[in-house]
Amino acid sequence: MTEQNIWEKTQDYALESVPDANRKSWLSMTVIMIAIGFDIAAFMIGVALAKGLTLADAICSALLGSTLLGLLAISCSIVGSRTGLSTTRIAWFAFGHYGARPIALISGISLLGWFGVQAGFLGSNLADIFETFGMHIPAAVFSIGGGILMTSTAIYGYRSMERLSRWTVPALIFTMGMAITLLFLRNKGLAPQAVVHPIKFTAATGYVIGGFLSAVSCFPDISRYARSTRDAALGAFFGFFLGNSLMLVIAIVLAKYTGEADVVKLFSGLHMAAFAIVVLTLAQWAVNTSNIYSISLAFSNVVPEAGIPKAVYAIAAGIVGTALAAAGLADHFLNFLVMMSIVIAPIGGAYSGYYFLTLRGQLPKTAPAVVPITLLAWFVGILFGWLTMRSDPGNGLFGAGAFTLTTVSPVDGFLIAFLVSGLPSLGFRPKKILESA
Repeated sequence: MTEQNIWEKTQDYALESVPDANRKSWLSMTVIMIAIGFDIAAFMIGVALAKGLTLADAICSALLGSTLLGLLAISCSIVGSRTGLSTTRIAWFAFGHYGARPIALISGISLLGWFGVQAGFLGSNLADIFETFGMHIPAAVFSIGGGILMTSTAIYGYRSMERLSRWTVPALIFTMGMAITLLFLRNKGLAPQAVVHPIKFTAATGYVIGGFLSAVSCFPDISRYARSTRDAALGAFFGFFLGNSLMLVIAIVLAKYTGEADVVKLFSGLHMAAFAIVVLTLAQWAVNTSNIYSISLAFSNVVPEAGIPKAVYAIAAGIVGTALAAAGLADHFLNFLVMMSIVIAPIGGAYSGYYFLTLRGQLPKTAPAVVPITLLAWFVGILFGWLTMRSDPGNGLFGAGAFTLTTVSPVDGFLIAFLVSGLPSLGFRPKKILESA
């Protein structure tokens, strides 16, 4: 398959796979992102905020971080909506069809790690819950079962995520709302716990953003289905704002008033252990369906000449991710979460800056082999993310701590990559790439 044929196939796929009848409103995308945001990773971040800040500061940090995520997601969502391309196919024109391959590979590996982390959390927490009922079932059994369940729905793509979200979001909101209601009904006059491990407000906001900024860069996988640019932008903002802040605020309130950091013990203390099974399963099911969906899109663009169906990649990724979960990848959650964010976040900044500033919203007619400026932007974004990240190995932070910009390292990387990829618009435009634009 020639380079031109690969590019034409990319464009045809984007246009023909999302007919107008299947285009979705901003509300549909928002519901999907709420379901994705209702995961145990968000719960753990919310618990960390509750332990390190006062109740008011923790909630403000969650809302601020989620707002910034929503604003950053708008630029990526518009690119996906206007081009009709998934994230890794956007990389074709932004990084070149050779430059996009390592981007797709790294994105796929990162998401595969996320799948393993989420499946691992599901397995260990469900094992703990059943332990309270006197049933001793290895965590690996639940991880494997969960991995099979998640993979079986992910192979159907966007349609499965949308349908799954319609069921999970109401169920999760009802269950978590009931937990808060029972907490205060059974403990009248309950006061919030004091700060246990103080953290700075800016650092807390960084945890919120860093935990989900990788998803911002991958949002075109969903926004390409938007009916319009407006639907894409609204879906991105409200999806990330509500999807992240809802679980964070719920986790903050529950942890702050119970002093319990473990989700299983928290629900058991409220005599809701059975409901915890529902919450954990639905939450991880939704987010990992999204992970497998994006993994299949990413890996299918590493070697597109092979013509391997995305469903095959989804199944293979599910098998590998489930094996990683059963092996205990979740034990390294925080390190993985923080360090991968400074590698993945600049990808979104680089392709969106290049699209808006350099290409000025016009796709080239042929895919360039390599686009040096966006690859440079990506590397510079990673470098700045590392330089501005503080060094705190105990909390999974291995940065240089040389200086600060926004105080949130992944955001630094995203913004720097956006600006660097737009430098050609100031007179340094790559003529060979843009002559055919």
